[in-house]
Amino acid sequence: AHFPLWLLIPTVAAAVAFLTEFTSNTATANVVFPLLAKTAEALKLAPLMLMVPAALACSFAFMLPVATPPNAIAYSTGLVPLSQMFLRGFILNCIGVILVAI
Repeated sequence: AHFPLWLLIPTVAAAVAFLTEFTSNTATANVVFPLLAKTAEALKLAPLMLMVPAALACSFAFMLPVATPPNAIAYSTGLVPLSQMFLRGFILNCIGVILVAI
């Protein structure tokens, strides 16, 4: 069964966006891009169809203090509780995935 492209792109973007919450953006890209290139070839798609959304989604690290140094700095001030950071970051991640999928 062929996975529809309109569903595949947001799925890839969401998976990469949430993976970057726990790993570095560069490491995520280095691991995910070759896998996406081979997956696209197997599905008879241009590799950029999956790699460009993934590249954009690598920048969506908004939820946790460990995701990026600016997140850690904001959290370390004590002015931003983890629950608020997680909630707002989740919303931003969802908005980003929707925009990438369009």
